[in-house]
Amino acid sequence: TGPSKSPILLAMIKNNNGRDVALDKLILHLLDYTTVTKSADAMAALKNILVAMPDTSEYLTLVQRYHVTAENPKLLKLALAKTSKGISGDAASLLLEQKGNTLAWNAINDKDTSTTIKMLSALAGVGSSESLGILQTVALSPKYQITLRKYAAAQIGRSGGGEKKVLELLKTKKIPQELIPDLV
Repeated sequence: TGPSKSPILLAMIKNNNGRDVALDKLILHLLDYTTVTKSADAMAALKNILVAMPDTSEYLTLVQRYHVTAENPKLLKLALAKTSKGISGDAASLLLEQKGNTLAWNAINDKDTSTTIKMLSALAGVGSSESLGILQTVALSPKYQITLRKYAAAQIGRSGGGEKKVLELLKTKKIPQELIPDLV
């Protein structure tokens, strides 16, 4: 939509007193990032939509499109959850994209190793340099139990970028001998 249509669309959001989520969602898809973030009514509609549709790929799309970093704790929960919708990897990817790496590291360093494993699993399919760096750090750091290090090593190759990383690590001999079977 062009800038001339934006005021009309924003007025539609403002006049949506019954808070028809479907209407607000449609209008937000027609508006650009700058228009939405500069409008209190549009931001309020966005918040309502995010509350109404948690745990969906559409939720992730809206969080990404409008850079809603306030949703990072929710992204972490989604990354750690094993949902039938398979969005944990997408949530982990978006969490890192939105500078939520501290939250990811907090999950990895949690005293409950099941939380660590869930986070490592979520990062496995991401394939970004940041996610692969996290997996590599855990695999190579003596700070972690050997079982977690082996698990992290096994997760590195589970994405396209990760396969390349595995080959690189093997070529440069950066992987200790005891982790090679898990890495490959």
